[in-house]
Amino acid sequence: EKDKAVDGQKAIALDFVSGDLIWEADLAASGWNAPVFYQEHVCWGLGEIYLEKNFGQFACYNKYSGKSSLTINLDAPVVASPQLLDSSVFMADMRGNLCRLNIETVTRDWCIATQETAYTYATPLIDRSGDILFTTRDQGLWILDAESGEKKYSWMPKDEEQLKWSRPAAEMALTIEKDELYQADWRGTVLRKFKLVRETTNQEAKQEAKQEEKKKTRKERERERERERER
Repeated sequence: EKDKAVDGQKAIALDFVSGDLIWEADLAASGWNAPVFYQEHVCWGLGEIYLEKNFGQFACYNKYSGKSSLTINLDAPVVASPQLLDSSVFMADMRGNLCRLNIETVTRDWCIATQETAYTYATPLIDRSGDILFTTRDQGLWILDAESGEKKYSWMPKDEEQLKWSRPAAEMALTIEKDELYQADWRGTVLRKFKLVRETTNQEAKQEAKQEEKKKTRKERERERERERER
């Protein structure tokens, strides 16, 4: 409830078949989304959304015992889902700060501010090239380099035909094969579709060409078998 003290938050592990309790652990704040798993860790983003607090946390527990394994404190509550890439986690807090956290070193690799005021529930997304996609509250769509956090590209509506940008809430959806990105605003009144165009290296281009050649060869074999059947 808004402005009321919050305590007693817990993470629990249950047996999938019997529903029996395996372990129970205390949390430093409320968790609002599904966890991520890394090796023996199960980890949540934490924070209170109904209280004015300058506290958020990425908290991990041993998935077998429930014992606390690591924590990384953040500067604002976390509601968005954490996104895992190798041993790094990308998280956005309610103030629009987007951070890369390192599970192995238990540190923040970088954090960048994407807005100056108000709050956001937006979740970052990782595309197949390893870039970070993030829908900011009032600065449109950003694409960032995962290693440095540097902004590589941004997009905002240019005219009335593209409709005014409104803060996001729901997570974006990405079709990996076609590099198509879908994004809705918090009211659910505007749905946008983006086509991501990637610059490919010579090696990537050769690899993609090989894949296409394999697909063509497979289709030709299928056609040949079809013709054999007809005979």
